[in-house]
Amino acid sequence: MLAYVIPLRSAVSTDRWDLVSEAFALTIRSFVNQSDQDFVCIVICHELPEGLPALKQMEVVHVDFEAPTDSSGYKKDKGSKLNIGLAKALEYEVDRIMVVDADDLISSRLTAFLNQSQSPHPYLVEHGYVWNGGSLLREHKRNFYKLCGSCYVADPEDIAKGIDYMDKGHHLVRENFEKEGRKLNTIPFPSVTKNVSYGGNISETQFIWGGSIQRSFKKLMMIRWMNKRIKNEFGF
Repeated sequence: MLAYVIPLRSAVSTDRWDLVSEAFALTIRSFVNQSDQDFVCIVICHELPEGLPALKQMEVVHVDFEAPTDSSGYKKDKGSKLNIGLAKALEYEVDRIMVVDADDLISSRLTAFLNQSQSPHPYLVEHGYVWNGGSLLREHKRNFYKLCGSCYVADPEDIAKGIDYMDKGHHLVRENFEKEGRKLNTIPFPSVTKNVSYGGNISETQFIWGGSIQRSFKKLMMIRWMNKRIKNEFGF
């Protein structure tokens, strides 16, 4: 069994709660869309948006600590919610735990793949998409984990021991594993879509502009059309 942990920002932390809610609804839809329903989805929040898709596996943990009202408190708020969510996940008899950002989408194949895997080692998402709305995607076949926090499937035993390979940043997960000589698996298909299509998220990822003409051209070469199969797979 697999546990997904999703920290959701508070309504008072954004002036576009409607956009945050719409993005979160799309995320939840991608969980409803899973081909294997043997998972628990733990959402940690101050309040839950209305009109979400029905997801019987969702457990909502409400928090009552003060919510941030400016960007300086966003990461602390997210970290506090993550700690609560990870502790809750350990109450279940799960084989793996994955943290998912509240605006990202997961492939309909992901739960089945992870539940069927016989490997004892954690997994990393190397292959994924970036979506800016509309019918175009930017495909990253390598190093997707460097730009998206929904990228690491952890061993519950590590979590229980306080071992957090995401602690110093998701972009350093592979490097941290290599330093310790531990094996890290890679999911062999595009399994996560990072949503940067609205102004309510905290991500600094831009769809095309890469800080220079050279990097922007490289991004353009990664653009592909969103076909029907991808739409169905991620629940767009």
